[in-house]
This record gives sequence, C-alpha cells and structure tokens, in this order.
Amino acid sequence: MKKNDAVKSVRFGMRSLLLLLAMALPGLAQSQISLYGKTDTRDYKNPGNADASDATYTLAPAGSRSDIAGIYGGNAFAFTASGGTATASDNRVTVRYFENKNASPAQITAGHADSSEKTAFANNNAATVENSSWTNVFGGYASTTDGSYVEANNNTVTLRNLTKGLTVYGGAVRGNPDSNAFTTGSANGNTVTIIDGNVQYIIGGNLANGHGTATHNTITLEGNITIVSKLIGGEHLHEDYWLIHGSTPGGAAAPGTYCLDCFTGNTLNLNGVKNLNIGAETIEGGLSTGYLANFATMQFYLSPHIANNETILNINGFANIDQTTINLDIWGGQDLTRLRNGDVIKLIYAGKKMEGTVKLGKLTAQGATLRYHFAVYQEGNTLWARLESASPRGMELRSSILVYHQPLSGIAAQASVLAGYNCDVFQILLDVESGYTDLALLESTVASNAKHTYSDRIDASASMFSYTLYGAEPVKTFTLGQFLGGAATDNIGTATLFGYCFSTRADARGLFYDGAGTCHLSGGSTLSCSGAPTTPLW
Repeated sequence: MKKNDAVKSVRFGMRSLLLLLAMALPGLAQSQISLYGKTDTRDYKNPGNADASDATYTLAPAGSRSDIAGIYGGNAFAFTASGGTATASDNRVTVRYFENKNASPAQITAGHADSSEKTAFANNNAATVENSSWTNVFGGYASTTDGSYVEANNNTVTLRNLTKGLTVYGGAVRGNPDSNAFTTGSANGNTVTIIDGNVQYIIGGNLANGHGTATHNTITLEGNITIVSKLIGGEHLHEDYWLIHGSTPGGAAAPGTYCLDCFTGNTLNLNGVKNLNIGAETIEGGLSTGYLANFATMQFYLSPHIANNETILNINGFANIDQTTINLDIWGGQDLTRLRNGDVIKLIYAGKKMEGTVKLGKLTAQGATLRYHFAVYQEGNTLWARLESASPRGMELRSSILVYHQPLSGIAAQASVLAGYNCDVFQILLDVESGYTDLALLESTVASNAKHTYSDRIDASASMFSYTLYGAEPVKTFTLGQFLGGAATDNIGTATLFGYCFSTRADARGLFYDGAGTCHLSGGSTLSCSGAPTTPLW
C-alpha cells in the first residue's frame, strides 16, 4: 500500500469510528437523527460511485421536535480511497409546520452530494419549507475533499412563513479550505423564492474555497421579510473573506479572485415589498451589518400602496450595485394611488456605503389605468426613483384580422361578421372585389341583431371603404350582407377586408365569422363557430 493510500485509509477509518461512537454514545449524538428520501454511502470498504437521485421526502405536518439534525431528499457520500463520484440530483423534499426545538439548527437539503476524490453533483433539486423555524435550507449542496469538480446547478428553494430561518442557499459548492481542492465548481441557475419570513442569509449561488461561477441565479422576495445579514446573487467565500463583484466589503484584502463570475445573469425580484431591512438585528459575534451584492438585474415591482419617501430596501451596511440594471414595474398591475408627480421612493438606502453605479433599464410602469414614468438617480448612499409623470394608458394595436376574397351572402343566416371586444377603436377597411354588400354597424354590451345599417350600398366600383367605431361599449361589430332591400340570394359578391382593434386594454381582441362555420382570429388562426358570435369567443 502506498503511503498516501495508507493515510487516506486511516482518515476514513477515523471517520467511521467517529460515526459509530456518535451512534453508540447518547452524550455525543444528543439523540439526533437525520431523515432521508434516499441515501447512498461509499467508503474504503464499499468503494464506488454514490447515487442518491430521484427521491422524494415529505415531513408534514411535522410539529415541534428536538431530535432532527437533518432532512434530505437525496444524500450521497463517496468517501473512498480510490475515489468515487457522488450524485444527488432530481430530488424533492417538502417540510411543513416544523418547529425545531433543538439548540442547533436543522439542515434541510433537497440534494446533498459529498465526494473525497472525484466529482460531486447536486443538480435540479427542489426544497419547499413552509411555516417552520430554526433551519438551514439548501436546494443543492455539493462538496469535495480532494476532488476536481463540483456542481450545484438549477436547484429550487421555496419558503413560506419561515419564522426563524438561518442560511438559505439555492445552490452551494465546497472545496477544501486548506488546499483550494476543487479546480472548478458551479452554482448556476438556482432559484430562491421567499414569501414572508425572517432569515439570516439568502444566497442564490455560493462557492467556497476554489474557482468557479455563480451566475444566472434568481431570488424573489414577496410579503413581509426581514434579512439579518446578507442578500447575495452569487457569492464566493475563501476562509474569512467573501468576494462581491471582484472586491470585498469594507476594503478587506482577499487572498485572490477565485470567482470567475459571480455576477452575470443574477436577478433579484422584489414583488411589492417595502421597508425590507437587511442587517436588522444582531447575530453571532455581534454582527449586525447587512450586505447586498452581485445582482446583474434588480426588478422593483412597486407596491400599489407605496407612498412618497418610503423605502424598499433599507440596508444597515454595504450595497454593491455596480453595473446592476434597475427595472421598475407595478406589482399586480394596479395604479399607484398614493404617489403624485414629483414624489420620490428610496429604492435602496445603504447605511454605511453604496458602491458602484447602476445601469438604467425599464423605467415605465403600466398600471390599471395610468402609465407611470420614473427617473432613477443616485445621491450618496441612496438610490432614488422619482415619479416624473402619470398619464392615461396609451392605445396599442391589440389584434388585426386579414381576410382575402371572402364570399358574401345575401341570406341573413349566412352573413359575415367582423367583431371586436374591448376595442377602444375598431376599424374596418373593405375592398369589394365583385358584386356588392351592405354594412350593418353595432356598438353594444353584447352582440345582438339590433344594428344600424350604413346608408349606402358598397359595390365593386367603389374605392376601398373605411369605417371606425369608437364608442364606450365593449362589443363592436361590422356585419356584411344584404340589408337595404332585394331578393335573398346565396352569393352577392366577394370582398377583401381588414379589421384593426386598438385599445388600452391588453385583453382586447377581434375575430371574423365567415358565415359558414369558421371564425378567423388574429395571426391567421381559425376555429369552428356554430354561428355568428353572440358573445365573445376569445
């Protein structure tokens, strides 16, 4: 046996001995248990790859417990002298109504993969935790002792009413702090959604002790939320330092730029929240400073109830917003009833320092009846949004109907109908190619037979004809057929027609009924109709 192999065997033997002692001596183990959907452990006696994937574990309703140390969807360990890959992917764990009474936090992890020599993968896992307390939550967690590559990508964490949460990670990867063991790692594409809760750290993607990326992670916050310390899109840790966008908070010197990219594509969505405090209370070691960093995009969905000079993000510490794109919209599509032109909102206030310069993205927000335009600017440690104007919604083209060479019938039951619903302006352009047609007009709350007929018959010798309906009624129709006299006949001519629906409402639509069982929709699609529509078909 080689010297290194002998050392590894001793190390793994000691790990096994410690595990046995923990199970045998209640004083060491403190009667703690871990719960698994699936687990696979490989060691020097049982070498190979460990795979704990495609498992589901649900603990609900859990109640108050002090005996749980960890809850896992999938748990894979590959501690082998010859090396092995650990995989814990595509797992699901759900925990509801779990009140942790233990002095130490419980760890809830959807997919956990740990390898000593080779690679570890914890991808596409999902953790859902509701109405619970005193927990660390990971979507995916992958680590290695002396390996070369780890992944925790595309994991999902959904939290609701986390009354006392600690660390929350979408995806996290770890190397050996003594050797920077993994050369490459990724914590990319993870999603964290929190609706009402009190948490310590929220990290989209986290790297520790090695090189790698933490990109395209998304954090969405909604409701009443308090964050004790950090809100980070992509984070790199090395011993006592953590990097933010190529620097360290407070000017501390880092041992090197190990994060290849912890910024690109990371997004923070703020869904109607306001007065969200970061660094709001003291935690271990007296730390009460908050950090916001490494978001390429911040989407502020403004609460309809936000008022002049109110704050959305209040940070008792540092905010790094360098090259972050700021977008504004309105949560729920409602009007901002408490804001007037010239009013201001504190998007971000940093109590100690605001670093960098933002980029301006979408600054026009659409409410129910008004369109709002904001100016965003920085002054010292504050990022402001000022309401520049609030004007009625502009009309847009919502649908267009194009019908070529349509046969026209003089039989009432076979009349053709161009109909619009919720169109502020509904317009027909008509070219009679052969024969003739009459045109009946309707503006009403519902489609009916009560119509006003245009005074003149339109025949093939006429130039292209145009007519516009713009009343307040939601239903507007043009009916083509024979209404000004003459014997009923099946074919009175052909026509090409165009229908345009302009509206301030996104649900405005138009259609054309051909009189023979087919309705033509915007974009060229069709559907079967039993007759001329008496109510909207869309």
